[in-house]
Amino acid sequence: TDIAFLLYLPQNDYPEELSITPAFEFYPVAIMSPHHPLATLKSCSRSQLLGYKLITYSNDDILNTAIFSVLDLDPVTQKDTITTLGNVNACYQLISNSDYIGFSTMETFSKTSERWQNKLVALPIEEYNNLSCALFKKRSLPPDSPQQMLFTYILNHLSQGLPDNK
Repeated sequence: TDIAFLLYLPQNDYPEELSITPAFEFYPVAIMSPHHPLATLKSCSRSQLLGYKLITYSNDDILNTAIFSVLDLDPVTQKDTITTLGNVNACYQLISNSDYIGFSTMETFSKTSERWQNKLVALPIEEYNNLSCALFKKRSLPPDSPQQMLFTYILNHLSQGLPDNK
Protein backbone atom coordinates (compact mmCIF):
# COMPACT_ATOMS: atom_id res chain seq x y z
CA THR A 1 0.00 0.00 0.00
CA ASP A 2 1.33 3.42 -0.92
CA ILE A 3 -0.90 5.47 1.38
CA ALA A 4 -3.04 4.57 4.40
CA PHE A 5 -5.16 6.25 7.04
CA LEU A 6 -4.27 4.56 10.35
CA LEU A 7 -4.24 4.84 14.10
CA TYR A 8 -1.05 6.70 15.01
CA LEU A 9 0.79 5.92 18.24
CA PRO A 10 3.79 8.28 18.47
CA GLN A 11 5.60 5.96 20.87
CA ASN A 12 5.77 3.23 18.19
CA ASP A 13 8.70 2.90 15.85
CA TYR A 14 7.71 3.38 12.22
CA PRO A 15 9.84 2.63 9.16
CA GLU A 16 11.87 5.61 7.98
CA GLU A 17 10.55 5.19 4.43
CA LEU A 18 7.13 6.36 5.65
CA SER A 19 5.99 9.94 5.84
CA ILE A 20 3.47 10.32 8.69
CA THR A 21 1.09 13.27 8.83
CA PRO A 22 -1.16 13.38 11.94
CA ALA A 23 -4.70 14.16 10.79
CA PHE A 24 -6.86 14.49 13.90
CA GLU A 25 -7.25 13.44 17.52
CA PHE A 26 -10.11 11.51 19.05
CA TYR A 27 -11.10 10.63 22.58
CA PRO A 28 -12.02 6.98 23.25
CA VAL A 29 -14.80 6.21 25.71
CA ALA A 30 -16.32 3.07 27.19
CA ILE A 31 -20.10 2.97 26.70
CA MET A 32 -22.22 1.17 29.29
CA SER A 33 -25.58 1.00 30.98
CA PRO A 34 -26.06 3.37 33.94
CA HIS A 35 -26.60 0.18 36.00
CA HIS A 36 -23.15 -1.20 35.14
CA PRO A 37 -20.75 -1.42 38.13
CA LEU A 38 -18.27 0.98 36.44
CA ALA A 39 -20.92 3.56 35.49
CA THR A 40 -20.56 5.51 38.75
CA LEU A 41 -16.90 6.30 38.04
CA LYS A 42 -15.67 9.47 36.30
CA SER A 43 -13.33 7.39 34.15
CA CYS A 44 -12.12 3.81 33.88
CA SER A 45 -8.84 2.06 33.20
CA ARG A 46 -7.89 -0.56 30.66
CA SER A 47 -7.51 -3.16 33.41
CA GLN A 48 -11.02 -2.43 34.72
CA LEU A 49 -12.51 -2.94 31.26
CA LEU A 50 -10.87 -6.31 30.66
CA GLY A 51 -12.95 -7.98 33.35
CA TYR A 52 -16.20 -7.36 31.47
CA LYS A 53 -17.90 -8.52 28.28
CA LEU A 54 -17.03 -6.21 25.41
CA ILE A 55 -18.90 -5.37 22.24
CA THR A 56 -18.06 -3.12 19.33
CA TYR A 57 -19.49 -2.43 15.93
CA SER A 58 -17.57 -2.10 12.75
CA ASN A 59 -18.50 -0.44 9.53
CA ASP A 60 -14.90 -0.37 8.34
CA ASP A 61 -14.42 2.77 10.39
CA ILE A 62 -11.00 2.97 12.02
CA LEU A 63 -12.39 4.80 15.03
CA ASN A 64 -14.80 1.99 15.81
CA THR A 65 -12.30 -0.85 15.61
CA ALA A 66 -9.12 0.86 16.82
CA ILE A 67 -10.06 0.12 20.41
CA PHE A 68 -9.13 -3.55 19.96
CA SER A 69 -5.65 -2.49 18.90
CA VAL A 70 -5.29 0.14 21.60
CA LEU A 71 -6.37 -2.24 24.37
CA ASP A 72 -4.23 -5.06 22.92
CA LEU A 73 -7.28 -7.26 22.41
CA ASP A 74 -7.84 -9.96 19.86
CA PRO A 75 -11.52 -9.64 18.87
CA VAL A 76 -11.55 -13.30 17.82
CA THR A 77 -10.19 -14.81 21.01
CA GLN A 78 -11.08 -12.24 23.68
CA LYS A 79 -13.39 -14.05 26.09
CA ASP A 80 -17.00 -12.84 26.00
CA THR A 81 -16.32 -10.27 23.31
CA ILE A 82 -18.63 -9.70 20.38
CA THR A 83 -17.72 -7.85 17.24
CA THR A 84 -20.76 -7.02 15.17
CA LEU A 85 -21.06 -5.45 11.77
CA GLY A 86 -22.56 -2.10 11.09
CA ASN A 87 -25.53 -1.67 13.44
CA VAL A 88 -24.70 0.69 16.27
CA ASN A 89 -28.33 0.72 17.46
CA ALA A 90 -28.27 -3.05 17.99
CA CYS A 91 -25.03 -2.69 19.97
CA TYR A 92 -26.44 0.12 22.09
CA GLN A 93 -29.62 -1.86 22.72
CA LEU A 94 -27.61 -4.83 23.96
CA ILE A 95 -25.42 -2.57 26.11
CA SER A 96 -28.44 -0.81 27.63
CA ASN A 97 -29.97 -4.14 28.71
CA SER A 98 -26.87 -5.99 29.92
CA ASP A 99 -23.42 -5.70 31.43
CA TYR A 100 -21.67 -5.42 28.06
CA ILE A 101 -19.32 -2.51 27.51
CA GLY A 102 -19.06 -0.90 24.10
CA PHE A 103 -16.56 1.55 22.70
CA SER A 104 -16.82 4.76 20.80
CA THR A 105 -15.27 8.17 20.74
CA MET A 106 -16.61 11.11 22.68
CA GLU A 107 -17.02 12.91 19.35
CA THR A 108 -19.15 10.13 17.85
CA PHE A 109 -21.17 9.43 20.99
CA SER A 110 -22.02 13.14 21.40
CA LYS A 111 -23.57 13.02 17.91
CA THR A 112 -25.63 9.89 18.54
CA SER A 113 -29.36 10.15 19.16
CA GLU A 114 -30.57 11.76 22.34
CA ARG A 115 -32.26 8.46 23.20
CA TRP A 116 -28.90 6.68 23.54
CA GLN A 117 -27.19 9.61 25.22
CA ASN A 118 -29.89 9.47 27.92
CA LYS A 119 -29.85 5.66 28.27
CA LEU A 120 -26.08 5.08 28.30
CA VAL A 121 -22.98 6.35 30.09
CA ALA A 122 -19.74 7.27 28.27
CA LEU A 123 -16.62 7.00 30.45
CA PRO A 124 -13.20 8.24 29.32
CA ILE A 125 -10.52 5.53 29.30
CA GLU A 126 -7.69 6.83 31.49
CA GLU A 127 -4.71 5.50 29.57
CA TYR A 128 -6.10 6.76 26.28
CA ASN A 129 -7.36 10.27 26.97
CA ASN A 130 -6.69 11.05 23.32
CA LEU A 131 -5.46 9.19 20.27
CA SER A 132 -4.50 10.27 16.80
CA CYS A 133 -5.19 9.12 13.29
CA ALA A 134 -2.61 9.90 10.66
CA LEU A 135 -2.02 9.61 6.95
CA PHE A 136 0.90 7.34 6.14
CA LYS A 137 2.59 7.34 2.76
CA LYS A 138 5.77 6.09 1.21
CA ARG A 139 8.35 8.86 0.94
CA SER A 140 9.33 7.49 -2.46
CA LEU A 141 6.00 8.38 -4.11
CA PRO A 142 6.58 10.39 -7.28
CA PRO A 143 5.15 13.92 -6.91
CA ASP A 144 2.88 13.44 -9.93
CA SER A 145 1.60 9.97 -8.99
CA PRO A 146 -2.13 9.36 -8.43
CA GLN A 147 -1.34 8.28 -4.85
CA GLN A 148 0.46 11.56 -4.12
CA MET A 149 -2.43 13.51 -5.63
CA LEU A 150 -4.88 11.55 -3.45
CA PHE A 151 -2.70 12.18 -0.39
CA THR A 152 -2.69 15.92 -1.11
CA TYR A 153 -6.45 15.93 -1.71
CA ILE A 154 -7.10 14.16 1.62
CA LEU A 155 -4.88 16.60 3.52
CA ASN A 156 -6.63 19.56 1.92
CA HIS A 157 -10.05 18.07 2.66
CA LEU A 158 -9.15 17.38 6.30
CA SER A 159 -7.74 20.85 6.82
CA GLN A 160 -11.00 22.39 5.58
CA GLY A 161 -13.58 20.00 6.93
CA LEU A 162 -12.71 18.81 10.43
CA PRO A 163 -14.22 20.72 13.34
CA ASP A 164 -11.97 21.57 16.24
CA ASN A 165 -12.56 18.78 18.79
CA LYS A 166 -10.96 20.53 21.73
